[in-house]
Amino acid sequence: MNNRNRLYGVLVNTWALLEKTYHLHPIIYGSLGVELALEHDYDVHDIDLIIPDSHFDETKLAALFVNQGYEIIARSYFTVRKNDIDVEISRLSYWENVARFCNVKPIALTYENTILHVLDIPNLLRLYEYLLTEPSRGGFKNERDEVKVKHLRAKMMGTAFQGTPL
Repeated sequence: MNNRNRLYGVLVNTWALLEKTYHLHPIIYGSLGVELALEHDYDVHDIDLIIPDSHFDETKLAALFVNQGYEIIARSYFTVRKNDIDVEISRLSYWENVARFCNVKPIALTYENTILHVLDIPNLLRLYEYLLTEPSRGGFKNERDEVKVKHLRAKMMGTAFQGTPL
């Protein structure tokens, strides 16, 4: 199974697990969020999800995921791994504070009979504009972030963006 199939398989599995257990729809953000929102390949390798603070309990999340065969990964964010795909789960309030998310209105997309919620384009743009200011994301990541900002701005302005997949 190639990386893309594994990634989307883990995404659907994780989504269903959170939806069934907590009756919530996590919001996909990060590179995968940009890829889904813009329908453009950004060579995504992991999954970033946001959940409401009211459901963010690391102990309960860890138990849930370990019980389903995920591995807990020690990182600064709550991260689990399945089939060599990392899934980072963050609190909505964290990104509201650091990246100034506001009026979050997820985009609903259907993938394999699953309705996924993707962070809206204005907040994806806020995310990547913030990430460009992060010193820890220098070099290659910064270059990729600049491309995403350019594409997100073009989409917001209703213009086509030029470029090849990353």
